[in-house]
Amino acid sequence: MLFVSLPVVLYLFGLSLQSAEGFALVSSLFSRISFKLLLIPWIWFLSHHLFAGIRHLLLDMEIGVEREQARFSARLAIGAGLAMLLIAAVAVW
Repeated sequence: MLFVSLPVVLYLFGLSLQSAEGFALVSSLFSRISFKLLLIPWIWFLSHHLFAGIRHLLLDMEIGVEREQARFSARLAIGAGLAMLLIAAVAVW
């Protein structure tokens, strides 16, 4: 989902930087409830990807490779992603 949505995100970012009208158009998109409903899962995907990536970097450095530690770090990555989702959902609404 992150890879598929990347061109759309880059297009909207570029459009918002081109002119005041482009910024106003992107801002109006962000105020629509349908766009917000698409944005919230995207934030979950992005935050989970970030925290799981950090977890895997630590595993590559052989930190937390024991079974119980690995399970804890997996739960921690999921919990941190959900926490970011809740924070972002509150900020978006």
